[in-house]
Amino acid sequence: MDGIIEFCESSGLESDSIGFDVMMPQTKDFSEFSGYVEDLNFVLAQCPFLRVDGEHIELRTAEPGSIWFAFVVVGGATVLLMNLAKFVDKCVEISSHLATLKQQRIQAEAMEMKQEALSGFLEVINAMQKDTVDKCLDELKAEIGDTKDGEEDEKAKRSIESL
Repeated sequence: MDGIIEFCESSGLESDSIGFDVMMPQTKDFSEFSGYVEDLNFVLAQCPFLRVDGEHIELRTAEPGSIWFAFVVVGGATVLLMNLAKFVDKCVEISSHLATLKQQRIQAEAMEMKQEALSGFLEVINAMQKDTVDKCLDELKAEIGDTKDGEEDEKAKRSIESL
């Protein structure tokens, strides 16, 4: 038992810390992996729904030899974790819609359509993607609270699309 306690203490696994783990997508391309890390950093640092007075997210560990990051929430943690749960839930909800739109865009570009037909089709796909993200943002604002300004709206939209 002493060995288990010592292991947990040396790993930084404390019972009083509240946090979450993030598994990064596997890739053999370091530039692609760096992009994932940059997107995660943007979401955690810039998303207005994850900016709560008196609470913030810190990196607890980055597991050597794997693609897991462990984060701890410092402060009260309740509001920030609730906001994070709602944010991730909405992002998961729309991720399949955005993936479908992306696939349709790729297929349309691969088809040898006339340029004007392709342009019109891509405009519709872009409008659908914008509407999907805007609707998600509106739902998050209703559940979590309004953003301060248009700049925060843009950061929230980028966070939604990145996650």
